[in-house]
Amino acid sequence: SNAAHIRFGSDRGTLGAWMPGKRLKAGHIEAIPTATEIGPYRNIVFHTGINSINAKYSKSNTYLLHFLESRCKEIGQVYPKARVYISTLLPTRSRQLNRKVEEFN
Repeated sequence: SNAAHIRFGSDRGTLGAWMPGKRLKAGHIEAIPTATEIGPYRNIVFHTGINSINAKYSKSNTYLLHFLESRCKEIGQVYPKARVYISTLLPTRSRQLNRKVEEFN
């Protein structure tokens, strides 16, 4: 994992310490909360991972991207002044998975 040595959280020395605001975790794209659950923030950042595109998860990239796009549009409708940022997927050690990462990005 590219993030094996990163400590997540809101304590000092963790990744979340320098990111103010609410933090929500969704293990898969389909678990991203609704706009009202995310909250009224001006900047909303989605840090992505590979859970939803690995071989164990059977949804297509097209379906996953459509779902992510619909969540972003919903946020835009509920909070029109909000800016939504989406990080791209990081490469992995698996060539097969990297093909899916490139397609998804």
